[in-house]
Amino acid sequence: MGQMRFYAPAPDALLPHAVDQAYLAGIEAIPWHSCNRWSDGLLCLERTVSESGSLYIPWQVPDHGQLVLNTCTLMERPEPYHLVTELARGVLHRARVLVADLQSDSASIPDRVQTELRQAVATFFRATTNCRGGEADARQTIHLACNVIASLCGDVVLERIRARRATEGPLPALLAGRLGDEPASQPAAQRFLDTFHAASLPFRWRDLQPTADAARYDAVDAQLAWCRRHELRLLGGPLVQLDRSSLPAWVYRWEHSYEAFEDAARKYARDVVQRYDRAVDAWVCAGRLNVSGALGFSEEQRLRLAVAMIEVVRDASSRAPVVISFDQPWAEYLATDNYDLSPLHFADALVRADLGVGGIALEMNLGYWPGGSLPRDLLAVSRHLDRWSLLGMPLIVYLTMPSSGARDPQATGAAQVVPRQASTGAPPAMHQTLASQLIPLLLSKPALHAVVWNQLSDREPHKFPHSGILDHAGNAKPLLSVLGNIRRELLG
Repeated sequence: MGQMRFYAPAPDALLPHAVDQAYLAGIEAIPWHSCNRWSDGLLCLERTVSESGSLYIPWQVPDHGQLVLNTCTLMERPEPYHLVTELARGVLHRARVLVADLQSDSASIPDRVQTELRQAVATFFRATTNCRGGEADARQTIHLACNVIASLCGDVVLERIRARRATEGPLPALLAGRLGDEPASQPAAQRFLDTFHAASLPFRWRDLQPTADAARYDAVDAQLAWCRRHELRLLGGPLVQLDRSSLPAWVYRWEHSYEAFEDAARKYARDVVQRYDRAVDAWVCAGRLNVSGALGFSEEQRLRLAVAMIEVVRDASSRAPVVISFDQPWAEYLATDNYDLSPLHFADALVRADLGVGGIALEMNLGYWPGGSLPRDLLAVSRHLDRWSLLGMPLIVYLTMPSSGARDPQATGAAQVVPRQASTGAPPAMHQTLASQLIPLLLSKPALHAVVWNQLSDREPHKFPHSGILDHAGNAKPLLSVLGNIRRELLG
């Protein structure tokens, strides 16, 4: 049994559930299963391995809200580490590496950013040499280093993207929006067309085949006709997801009969793809199979289902590439659930099998817990996407973020908005501020082919609270203007 311990005498920076959400990970940033406890100022994580690793934990950062921060690689030792000091060391290291990377690429670092970085280095030196004021200095180091990361990943990177756009033309990526359950009506329809040049249509099994011997295509036909009239590129699926909002009620008869379920899923997917193949530009054959679903299938069975869906869609489609989607790409759930495969390893197994996978999609539901991804800074998102890019496949990102921390009457899942601050319970200011920086960062990645905003309206039932670009009254949120500006400035 391996164990890492940390002096954590400052619970005010740890929001509720932060101890439960903390995890240890190795060089691949894949969490190890652990048992966490906090008592008398000491945080302890127990695991079955004894390898060196980094601690990842949500932390309250002034001006930035709650972010997952990580330490540098630490070895196991009898003496506990000082949590705040090690988090400061970790975030300062990331900031310094980022600056070095940009400078090696001949990027200009603003004077104010260089000044903050020098201040962060000096403050961290005081933190490690001054026992009395060490914790306060470590906290200040975290704040300054996060400022550096935010500035460089936001303003500097955005300026480089704009310069590239000016010389090379529009970025070769799509900005798409998920359509609602019904064809868009004015003025929402025009807002959608002004913002996106592609659409995502889920093709939910529950809606298209409500009974085993009946199909209902009217709503999808209307959606597709609307998309064709307006020359929107179309991303179809995920065709199969093992959650209650996607599965028809009649398939639960096969909860303990995987083979029968696979046969039904194959037939459904084949019928849909053959009917709509000429209208769809890419098929997402399945989604969220890396996590356990409503039917309780094993990890091996879900891997088999992924293979089956890839095969049937590839064989039924005459032209469109086959994409498979993965949920919670940072795999935080591995810290508490026993799985053999991380999302990245799950995807790697499918790509290496040479099944004809044409792309990988990632669901980044940032700022939600459980079932989503904890808030992360721009650099963490960028580095993680680079890690997925090593698969050598085109990438698509399905993105949602909360616009409010209030109760959402149409939210149907267990996911809750991660509060920004313990005192206010407010969510991160994501829709306008983070989205305006994060989405261009995503679109700039060479492997990234599309970003899909994955919820149209808060008026319709949805899994993640306040994730739509239209509010409960059908009015546009400020995010809609942000997305429109991104399209015009970067994508054409």
